[in-house]
Amino acid sequence: MKKAVLLLAVMFAFSSLMTAQDMKKMQRFGIKSGVVKYEISGNTEGKRAVWWDEYGRKMREEISTVTITKILGMKSETVTHTVTVTVDDRFWTADLEKMTGIKGALYGTELDEEIDEMTEKEQEALGQAILDSLGGEIEGQESFMGYTCEVIRAMGSRVWVHKGINLKTESNVLGIKYYEKAVQFQPGSAVQDSFFTPYSGVEYKEFEVEGEGMDEGQAEILKGLFGN
Repeated sequence: MKKAVLLLAVMFAFSSLMTAQDMKKMQRFGIKSGVVKYEISGNTEGKRAVWWDEYGRKMREEISTVTITKILGMKSETVTHTVTVTVDDRFWTADLEKMTGIKGALYGTELDEEIDEMTEKEQEALGQAILDSLGGEIEGQESFMGYTCEVIRAMGSRVWVHKGINLKTESNVLGIKYYEKAVQFQPGSAVQDSFFTPYSGVEYKEFEVEGEGMDEGQAEILKGLFGN
């Protein structure tokens, strides 16, 4: 459990460069397959659902939200409805509001190789170092929906994690409030292969991300821990 939580911290901190290949090697979840559905409240309201198989190697995420922003007495509303399917190192994201989509492959070299070659203790040390750099900590264990969760606090957020799966999130950063809690959790349930097929009726344009290597901050963390 502790290893999974600390690896989650790595993924959280490196999310801007983390790739599907990284996730495949690191085994994203500690449960082979399942479904989790959430309610979202705060400045953004709506729903999110995640289906997965093969410990997260295959994933489908659907998000439907409305965000209301008030600036100088002016109010704006942003409606979002997306479906993202990820299989290995490929992803397809469909915007159901605009009926447009992007697809692509996210590549990485140094980061995934470094983490993949680490021992379990080194991975735990990396996760702890990242939590420390964020001013975060593992607060302990709490039960949510009858499941034992590790509670992680970092950057104005608290996350309840069960075997690598977020079941509850509370965040208040610069007055922007975001609350997400699972209302349905079916660990171990079988998910049909059709869920991991890109959403149909959308033309997907190729999207490329330069993800070669780590930025200086990420490299310094690894150097500080392991001296190379």
